[in-house]
Amino acid sequence: MQSTLTADDQTSGALPIGFAFPFYGGTFSSFRVCTNGWISLTNGTLTSYTNTPLPNNGTSVPENLIAPFWDDLDFGALPHVYYRSQGDSLVIQYR
Repeated sequence: MQSTLTADDQTSGALPIGFAFPFYGGTFSSFRVCTNGWISLTNGTLTSYTNTPLPNNGTSVPENLIAPFWDDLDFGALPHVYYRSQGDSLVIQYR
């Protein structure tokens, strides 16, 4: 499936992981993806680009963060994040 992100500084709504995902003492069933190169298992409100050094628990850093491309990406008019959940795996692809 593809995300619906088509502009700069956007975060998706909650997308299903498809299984119970354990992460640093919590268990999660959904994720959010941002055009600024990060994935959060809880936060869907932060959208601005900050590129703060990690690790960091400041207010400009999403909680439960996975940051494969912690940078200012601009998708333009086309979605560039795809995801697929199958069994006990989830693949998220930035393209």
